[in-house]
Amino acid sequence: MRLISFRGDAGVRLVMPVNVGASTPDDIYRFERQFEQALVEAMEACGLPVAGVVVAFDAATATVTLAGAVADQPMREKITLCCGNVLGIRQVIDLLDMPLSMQTPPSQFYTVQSGDTLSTIALRLYGDAGQYRRIFDANQPMLSDPQRIYPGLMLRIPA
Repeated sequence: MRLISFRGDAGVRLVMPVNVGASTPDDIYRFERQFEQALVEAMEACGLPVAGVVVAFDAATATVTLAGAVADQPMREKITLCCGNVLGIRQVIDLLDMPLSMQTPPSQFYTVQSGDTLSTIALRLYGDAGQYRRIFDANQPMLSDPQRIYPGLMLRIPA
């Protein structure tokens, strides 16, 4: 199990937020199911395999729990980041399984800061600004353009 923390105040807005403290239990239940469906649709829109992946959302803690089976470590990380880089998500609990033969060391995660570009991140982490494409490729299909990153976005940084 891995617990990954996200900012919560950055990312893609999938559904309108609900005021947990002012809502009925039925309202919260419906909102959580709606949010789970929106996360699955976001993964599908990115071309990520969702068959066998179970998504649970807890509105009180702004936590997504992922369970099920995935093909390999990069896919595990992409699914985790796709769900975590959503406005309002503070944590992702990764309970995803993969075949033992496909387990590799996890990538480093990096949270984009104000003023960052993929080139400056590559220079800082790899010592070569030209390695920005490596970061971009590792974060596809969630990133569609190397210029479209924003503060708070969490990226995969391959070793």
